[in-house]
Amino acid sequence: MKQRSRLVYYLALSVAVVIWGSSFPALKIALSQFSPVQVLAGRMLTSALICLPVMRSLWPILRDDRKTLRILLFAVLCEPCIYFLFEGYALRFTTASQAGLVLAVLPAAVALGAWLFLRERLPLSTWLGFACSFAGVLALSFGAQASESAPNPLLGNFLELMAILCGSVYVVSAKYLSRRLNAIQLTASMSYAGALFFSALCLLPQTLEPVTLEVAVPSWMPLACIIYLGAAVMFLGYGLYNFALTGMPAGQATAFMNLVPVCSLLMGVFFLQEAMTFLQYVAAAVVVGGVALSQLPGRRDEDRGESHV
Repeated sequence: MKQRSRLVYYLALSVAVVIWGSSFPALKIALSQFSPVQVLAGRMLTSALICLPVMRSLWPILRDDRKTLRILLFAVLCEPCIYFLFEGYALRFTTASQAGLVLAVLPAAVALGAWLFLRERLPLSTWLGFACSFAGVLALSFGAQASESAPNPLLGNFLELMAILCGSVYVVSAKYLSRRLNAIQLTASMSYAGALFFSALCLLPQTLEPVTLEVAVPSWMPLACIIYLGAAVMFLGYGLYNFALTGMPAGQATAFMNLVPVCSLLMGVFFLQEAMTFLQYVAAAVVVGGVALSQLPGRRDEDRGESHV
């Protein structure tokens, strides 16, 4: 990988991380007026409208390559469909800050999936990081205190963890699919699938009450956040990340996700005035430290992390 190309991928990932860090507070605000399914349907429809011109180049590939179609359908079922469903309901029970910290497990989960299915080799430090990260997530969940805006943080953090597992399946699948589809085509596929999935779910009765925020927001902001989630977080954020996956190993690209919990924590605390206990701050440090440990290079050349399938 040439130095200039690597810098482009790093820049794309850095911008994606900042955008994704803002997604948790934005989603929390949107849920103050809409149900999780309504928020997700609006988010995906916004992105799908932006991606409509891509259909012309995407359809011939999927029509002629059945294997790519099968893998792609499985990937987009995991994310955005099941992933965002878990995440949307997770934020009904926990804070945006805690959900963002649980996201720190994703790099370790992706590295494990890449080892199993893409034959990306893992050093001992990665396995130690896995254990450390999951221990931190458990401490973060059990150390949480219920509040009006987070009535059941243990359940919410568990749902977010399930979302992370679905997300890791998507990343490994997307890395494989990047040989056949470009970043925009992958993002468009996610948007189309999500729009159909969540629009269908909107036909079911919506009984959950909106979440309560610690701060007052203008009446127009929840709808604006839905549009932001679709245009910025879904289309731009995933577009940049899928672009990076076309030129970097899955584990290396996902290591940048370590920065998402930091961004999410800062935005949740300062913009939504979400409180965290001392134990949670310690647990957060354990989670991020474990993920950082899991990304330390081993004796093997990191470039051998590319898929050999």
